[in-house]
Amino acid sequence: MNKKVLVLAANEVELKWIHEVKGAHFATVGVGKVLSAVNAIMCVQREKPDHVLLVGWSGAVDPSFSLGEGFWGSSCVQYDIDLRSFKVPRGMVPDGKKSQVGPLPLSFPSEARTAVLGTADRFLLRDYREANPWISEELSISLSDMESYGVAYAMQQLNVPLSIYRVVSDDSKGHRPKKFGAFMKESGLLFRSALETLENKG
Repeated sequence: MNKKVLVLAANEVELKWIHEVKGAHFATVGVGKVLSAVNAIMCVQREKPDHVLLVGWSGAVDPSFSLGEGFWGSSCVQYDIDLRSFKVPRGMVPDGKKSQVGPLPLSFPSEARTAVLGTADRFLLRDYREANPWISEELSISLSDMESYGVAYAMQQLNVPLSIYRVVSDDSKGHRPKKFGAFMKESGLLFRSALETLENKG
């Protein structure tokens, strides 16, 4: 029997081709770490899935990542957290329990193309990225977005397996698809394929 996978995305446009999958369970969580985390929790409590799949578009930090390519997240980190003045490593934050929270591991299919995802409550522009090379050099981030870490932390607290599949919508030089309609369809089909992979896995 196939597992119940709940598909989440920041907005309806990213879910368009999931809607056509018979029996698919899906919901939107909004943009940013806070909205996505809170809404993801409510969605999971309502749907009670076996597994959650977050899909969406992402900006490339790694110059080898091309427009339209899809990647599974291997882990994610929030790169806009910086408490080094308090001797806390970049990307880490105290959890209020005498410990620190940093990069979070994600579930992904074996032999999948993976990337480390970096999340922040800001759109990562090329100028900022080039002025802050530590994003890739120190934190090993290859793709950037605004929801992955929020959803990942929420799912960790609920003990629900999470996979994240991202398609490159902006390359490292700031280029975007010239034919965005075609890009939306192609990325949507990749999202649907990712869902089918998880539904049929194990």
